[in-house]
Amino acid sequence: MPYHTIADADAYKKLVRDNSAKHFLVSAALEGSALTKFKKANFRIREFMPNSIGFAHSGDAATFGIESMSKGDIYLQRWEADGTRSNVKYDRDSDGTLSRFIRLSPLPVFQEFTQENAVHSIPLLDSFFENSDGQQCKAIEAVARKRCNSKVAFAWTDARYMLPKDYNFSEDALEAWVDDLIAGKIGPARMSEPIPEENEGPVYIVVGDSWDDIAQDTTKDVMIAQVAELSGPCYRLKPVYAMVAAELKKAGVEHVKFATMEATENGAPHEYKARGFPSIYLFKVGEKQKGINFSGDLTSKGIIEWVQVHTSIKFEFDTSTLGEDPEPEEAEDEFDKDDYGSDDWEDDDF
Repeated sequence: MPYHTIADADAYKKLVRDNSAKHFLVSAALEGSALTKFKKANFRIREFMPNSIGFAHSGDAATFGIESMSKGDIYLQRWEADGTRSNVKYDRDSDGTLSRFIRLSPLPVFQEFTQENAVHSIPLLDSFFENSDGQQCKAIEAVARKRCNSKVAFAWTDARYMLPKDYNFSEDALEAWVDDLIAGKIGPARMSEPIPEENEGPVYIVVGDSWDDIAQDTTKDVMIAQVAELSGPCYRLKPVYAMVAAELKKAGVEHVKFATMEATENGAPHEYKARGFPSIYLFKVGEKQKGINFSGDLTSKGIIEWVQVHTSIKFEFDTSTLGEDPEPEEAEDEFDKDDYGSDDWEDDDF
């Protein structure tokens, strides 16, 4: 994404919400050659991390909400799944070039272990948990926020199959457990929020523990959108997705069920685990074992036309009758407008 000049905190909040990048390299009151180098670094880094990092500069250090930030500072500001932010200050003496700093700075602070972060040329503390929401994970994350920099990374592995907590380990017992696993008697561990007591459409709520029941509904095609609360595209998709579900229901299309799942709080089966947001799959009647990855436009017209092509029962719907796609509701502002000024902002691309 391009380089941005930000006028105030409200403009920065809007920039974060409207862009897919969850992490921003921010600078305050850089001047002359320092500002030029910051802009040039944007283009170099975009070559190998085109969608992960945004660059933003402001003349006011208060714009980015970092108390310790002062004139001339550069920070990597990371937005975590729980809505909090962590800030890592760039130190030229110890971190080297900006490119190296970003390559080696783990994103996010406490991340899932993947092939990509396994090849970091820095120590990687990897922990194994049933999910990433336990008390031990929270303790490690707290330490990670204090110590995570370009010298050490923290990661967790979401184990798919877990031995019972009271397991009496022995070779015979392990062999019996593996036999049960092979026989399908043991299911994979999956992160999940509680199953909602009330779950009425037109858009149904899916959690980790209800994925199978909803996705494998043999009476309907089921479309599940895995979303993340802080994702800009998901933020814009929410009202559009609800509109599509309501319009098709009103038109008598009863064989397609629409559902969403908050993927940062719930785990999908491994083969459908979200690699980006939103991640949408359609599970057709008679073909439930192979979900179809959505590849259309994230507009009401685009979603309906894609469903018309891929659903198990074809139906007619004139998308020209659709009105304008609804805008998302304005999110509650994290920043205090009295402290940070108006909504005016400017956006300069370099």
